[in-house]
Amino acid sequence: MSSNILETCPGCGHLRSEGPCTKCKDSINISEFTVKKWKSICDEAKYITGEERMKMYGHPKKNFQDIADLWSAYLKIEVKATDVAHLMILMKIARQQGGFKRDSVVDIAGYARNVAQIEGIE
Repeated sequence: MSSNILETCPGCGHLRSEGPCTKCKDSINISEFTVKKWKSICDEAKYITGEERMKMYGHPKKNFQDIADLWSAYLKIEVKATDVAHLMILMKIARQQGGFKRDSVVDIAGYARNVAQIEGIE
């Protein structure tokens, strides 16, 4: 197992090492799955907003502008690509009101990186 990656149980999402999960007693061998959790939220966000995501959706500048164009038409106001990222961050913050959810915090960091990518900073 890599030193910067913790693996997550496919049954309950609990971070664990290899072998049965101590939380839900899932005996599935974790190495069979590609679901992983990173120790660093920022490292994970950087990874998920990188090459693989761009292969699937294209560069955030175009992808978020496509979303902004649809939202603009629906809302009848101008929405910019960076507005999409900022609004997605706010959605993730709202989800945190019910308690900490690591994946939402990773997404917040990812959307913040998307802003930098849209602006050409990163």
